[in-house]
Amino acid sequence: MKKFTILIIAIAFAQFSFGQLSLTSQANGTVSVEYGANNDYSLYDPQGDTQIYIYMWIDTNQTNPALSTMYNDDWNDAAGLVVLDYDTNAQKFTGTIDFNTHDFSGEGIIPNGTQINDFNLILRNQAGNRQSADLLASNYGFQPTTTAGLIELSASEVIHFTDRQLFINPEYLHQNIDIQLFNMEGKLIMQKNNLKKSLNLSSLTHEVFIIKVIIDNQKYAIMKIVL
Repeated sequence: MKKFTILIIAIAFAQFSFGQLSLTSQANGTVSVEYGANNDYSLYDPQGDTQIYIYMWIDTNQTNPALSTMYNDDWNDAAGLVVLDYDTNAQKFTGTIDFNTHDFSGEGIIPNGTQINDFNLILRNQAGNRQSADLLASNYGFQPTTTAGLIELSASEVIHFTDRQLFINPEYLHQNIDIQLFNMEGKLIMQKNNLKKSLNLSSLTHEVFIIKVIIDNQKYAIMKIVL
């Protein structure tokens, strides 16, 4: 009777946990995220915010420390975090974690074919002055997933830089182009999504930058520029 009671409590706890935060692994390194169904904000109260930010860190090989690589988000860079938006129809926060394209501060994008067995996350506001406790993804439905990875292209194939302006080469004008600009310390200085033709960089200081171009969330290119 005691074991049966414990089992009921465990099932009830699982349902309660998944009710407030649900992480569902999809194919090729993506995870769909839902939070706050039935107005259950017991993990983190957004206090009326329409967006919730996810801070993450991952040990890519928890079973063998010798092969382990740590990937960490930058707490002070909200622009680099995954965002959950409030869905007024579903009445909950929803979003997607894409480990194929997510750029972790310092460590970059997780390589192609990496199996992610688990990861840690914190729900927070944009300013970073309100947050949840440290959460383990597997406690909220996450199952191991393997990244598909991005294909690297030569930067000159995709973009060219002249007169402090970045231009997309004609053959890529009809594709989805996302641009990230980093300084030499690895700090994200600028991000432009779905760039149509060109990006004017004349407002930036005279220094060396690294430009990362992501094409259709499938390919990427890296270019160093001097302003």
